[in-house]
Amino acid sequence: MSDSLLRYAYIEQPCNACGGSYRVSLQEILMEHRLHDEWQPARPCGTCSLESRQLMWRIPPELVESLGAAWERVAQAAEDVQLGLKVGA
Repeated sequence: MSDSLLRYAYIEQPCNACGGSYRVSLQEILMEHRLHDEWQPARPCGTCSLESRQLMWRIPPELVESLGAAWERVAQAAEDVQLGLKVGA
């Protein structure tokens, strides 16, 4: 997923600390889902990563996984016919 569409599709999140905003990519959201499903922390903490978890639950992981898989198929098809498919940031 090195040059995946998921790295560049993002949600703009407001920052509660500074009042600005920051980007959370769909790849980051997918990784949060995977982390949640696979990782057991040594000391569970209800406040760690709370902001990204709230965002994570708004987008179903199946949809992000499907989008990533579809992108990989498109990228492979382009590579198979030697098209220089690019993703812009």
